Amino acid sequence: MMDSIPISDEARRMIDAAKAALSKGTGKRARHPGGRGDVNRARWRMLNRFVDKDMRTLPPSAALVWFALFRHADGKGVVSRALSMLEKDTALSRKTVRKSITALESAGLLSVSIKGNNVDGRYTTSCYRLRKMDK
Repeated sequence: MMDSIPISDEARRMIDAAKAALSKGTGKRARHPGGRGDVNRARWRMLNRFVDKDMRTLPPSAALVWFALFRHADGKGVVSRALSMLEKDTALSRKTVRKSITALESAGLLSVSIKGNNVDGRYTTSCYRLRKMDK
C-alpha cells in the first residue's frame, strides 16, 4: 500500500532503516538472562515470609529497618549500609536504628558480619546478612 504513495528516496531509506531496527528486537530471548529469575523468586519468597510471619512479632521500627536493608540487599541477602544511611532511609534516630538492628538479630532475622567503627567522628559501613527464609 505504501508503494502507491510517491515518497522521496531519503524517506524510503528512513522507513527501511526503521523497519530493520524494529525487526532486530523480535527474536525470542530468555526472560532473565543469567538466572535472575531464581534470585527474584527467592527475594519475593523472603519478603512474603517476612510480611506474613515475622513482621507482626517485631516493633514497627525494626520492620522498617528490615525493609530498608532488604531493599539494598543482593541476591544472597547481603547488604552493606552505614547507620547514617539507614537513618536517612527510615527517618529514625540512630539510637532507634541500633535498637531495631538488635531486635532483628534477637529474632534471628539478621546477622551482623562486620560492625562499622567510629572513625574521626564518622561511622563506617556495616555488613549485614538477612536470614534465608524457610517455607
